Amino acid sequence: MRDVMISGKQSSLDDWHQRECEIFNEQAKLFERSSVEFRRSVHFHNSTAAGHKRVSQAWTVYPEAETVALPAANRPTSRLCDIFEQRHSCRSFGAGPLSLQDMSDILCAVAVNRRTPSSLDDQIVFRKKPYPTPGGIFSIDFYVVPLDLPELTAICYYDGDRHVLSVVNRHFELDGMKDALGITGKFEPGPGVAILQTINMARIVVKYRQRGYRFAMIEAGLGAMALCQAATSLGLGTLFWGGFKEHLLDPYLDVDGVNVSCVNTLFIGRR
Repeated sequence: MRDVMISGKQSSLDDWHQRECEIFNEQAKLFERSSVEFRRSVHFHNSTAAGHKRVSQAWTVYPEAETVALPAANRPTSRLCDIFEQRHSCRSFGAGPLSLQDMSDILCAVAVNRRTPSSLDDQIVFRKKPYPTPGGIFSIDFYVVPLDLPELTAICYYDGDRHVLSVVNRHFELDGMKDALGITGKFEPGPGVAILQTINMARIVVKYRQRGYRFAMIEAGLGAMALCQAATSLGLGTLFWGGFKEHLLDPYLDVDGVNVSCVNTLFIGRR
């Protein structure tokens, strides 16, 4: 059993938890043999037209889904240093619903903001976002769950390429969703919306192999912070929440829970 320091006190990780941590850490390392395959894969995706095409097509779409139009986004006018000073974890939300205008203003922080052609084939176009993603691959998707947002009654995928919401679940039960989020009885009044981030493992590991999960989690953090800053610029409160239950939450999003699963939740509401 290994001793570790937690809050200045010596504690112990039992064998099971120690093994889980070690497996994750060891699997993500590059060793002599695995680094060769890693370099080959990165070279293929960076240096061949076929690799560029695969990266450009790594995007989630719901071609037959009903869409909800978002109003034109208002760009934030606050200074970045002011946003940094104002941001804090909001564990007590104020009363009042959010609106689709709020959602548009927030989600534009993770929208596609430019496109660049491939250097190998000008018919291949890469989407770009305001924050960096590993190798231009978007392994993190965003879903909007309305909790107090009267203009929206469905769980939606945010299509950042078109700046619209694609309906994935119109008939969800709010109390069941709150249980899946792990917030039953925890907030009164509560947040207006939960923005869920999912990770698409197959999309990222095809290029980065065992390093992919690390890169995807970095991408999730960057995207979540962009949303957080946008919400803060509007005077809204935000809270990152890790107490959700994936096995209950993933079915609401119609994802399989293995190759694609929820990895983060951001609550946004009135202060």
